[in-house]
Amino acid sequence: MVSSHALSLVINASPLIALGKAGLLGLLEADAFRTKIPHAVAKEVLAEKHGEDATARWLGEKGASKIIPAAPPLPDPILLAWNLGAGETSVIAEAGREPASIAVLDDRAARRCAEALGQRCTGTLGFLLMAKRRGLLSEVAPAIQAIQSAGLYLAPDLVKTVLHIAGE
Repeated sequence: MVSSHALSLVINASPLIALGKAGLLGLLEADAFRTKIPHAVAKEVLAEKHGEDATARWLGEKGASKIIPAAPPLPDPILLAWNLGAGETSVIAEAGREPASIAVLDDRAARRCAEALGQRCTGTLGFLLMAKRRGLLSEVAPAIQAIQSAGLYLAPDLVKTVLHIAGE
């Protein structure tokens, strides 16, 4: 059962894949979060991976209940004018339907768009900080290392800043 104090997250493909490669998808199942994955994001992950990786398998199993259908009405014309991908657009549109939601996006243009529309957003590392604050991780450093070991590039200055914020 999801806590009434759970943070509402709408997550995009890149953070989802990063968490999958690092073996951290279980964090999205915690009661501390109410995670939504737009259909366009799930479709993108499954199309790219053809069910062969941890993220695609998770989406087909435990994550299936978190996938939300493609939802009319169409996104705001201002959002569409940003010309983002279908996944990013659906994340921002869904997060905009519920003001308390946090869009989890790693794409810089998508985050700028969300911020321009007055939405709360974070990236994969910001999500790890939230997980630590919610008691799901004792340290973010091992999670960051797992993401880097999975082959994902993280700017050293960003890692340093996140570790400083985490008190590590």
